[in-house]
Amino acid sequence: MSCKFYRCECGNEIIGVTQDDELLTIELSIFQLAYKPINLNSLKEKLRLCWHILTKGNLWTDTIILDSKASKELGEDLIELSKTKVKEGR
Repeated sequence: MSCKFYRCECGNEIIGVTQDDELLTIELSIFQLAYKPINLNSLKEKLRLCWHILTKGNLWTDTIILDSKASKELGEDLIELSKTKVKEGR
């Protein structure tokens, strides 16, 4: 399994994308970090997140599992949307 994380522009959430090679699926997990932006380079914030995981469990608030067809369609849609934003100058 491989995993990659994408941080929200607001700084409060992260989307984790995990590929499961055995099941041939893609798992999208939304992690809520805080109600305010945090600095993940800070040792204090890393320890706070570790403590939260140890005492309350995982940080994710929701998970979506996609098969290869749906993940390909999502990827193509995201590429198409990003091209539209580039044309608009965003």
